[in-house]
Amino acid sequence: MKSGEPVMEPGLLRLIRSHVEETDAKVVLVFAHSPAFRSLSRDFRACVRALDRWKDSDSEEVVQRVEEYSTLRDALVLEMQQMLRDGAPTSSSRTSL
Repeated sequence: MKSGEPVMEPGLLRLIRSHVEETDAKVVLVFAHSPAFRSLSRDFRACVRALDRWKDSDSEEVVQRVEEYSTLRDALVLEMQQMLRDGAPTSSSRTSL
């Protein structure tokens, strides 16, 4: 990794890897080169944390909220998988204006 590139926290990497089948190296590479993937990764972490909190809740809303956050988590996983399949942009794949 080059100096100045964003660094992915190990906990975030483990969380993502527990839901996608890409290699650590691929996830770290896309994270380093894609602001959109970094944002998506952080949204995913926030969603999983909220889902865990709701699963432990005694609230009357627990069933509805767990369903909502589970649906959101699944959608975020699909979006991450698509971004990982598309890969990180390289200088040769960028279009010049």
